[in-house]
Amino acid sequence: MKVETLDEKQVSIALTQLVQEIDFRPELIVGILNGSAEIIKYLKQQDKFSESVFYQVKLQRKQETVKRKKIMRFLAKQLPYFIVDFLRKLESAKARKSIAAITKENLEKTKIIPIEIAFKKEPQTILIIDDAIDTGKTMYVVKKQLQQKFPKATVYVACIAWTLTEAIVKPDYFWKKEVLIRYPWSKDYKSRKNA
Repeated sequence: MKVETLDEKQVSIALTQLVQEIDFRPELIVGILNGSAEIIKYLKQQDKFSESVFYQVKLQRKQETVKRKKIMRFLAKQLPYFIVDFLRKLESAKARKSIAAITKENLEKTKIIPIEIAFKKEPQTILIIDDAIDTGKTMYVVKKQLQQKFPKATVYVACIAWTLTEAIVKPDYFWKKEVLIRYPWSKDYKSRKNA
């Protein structure tokens, strides 16, 4: 699988193309943190979404220790990209193998910070956005909760990179598929001068 590194300008181009693909005006746009934070900033500037309500959610996962996160970020920035790319490919291969073992029972146990969105009337169209869909576990949990909260709404999914086409949730809109993308907000991102 190919690894691509995008700088801020390339992310902007990818998002422009992704926005052009989205053929409706969602009443609610839900971003999945941390990957969607910069995407949400971009979408808020688009006239197409000027009437949309924006909301961000975060799943509660096992917390890495702060010290371990700092060490991993430091190491990722020190290693050359060909080594970090190799590690990303290994991680992706592991994720691909794990898809077959995903069960709804395990996903039901995943905790999400509750979605507390106040609407005068139930939204009819919702767009969930993230930077990438790998296994689809995160997207599944968020989509299911939104469908339970707003049962009359149609929920669409968009991402920049649909990394694994076997994912348990398929995006309705995406920029690229079967590619690993390193974003400016990725832990292993280095500016061109440091790459």
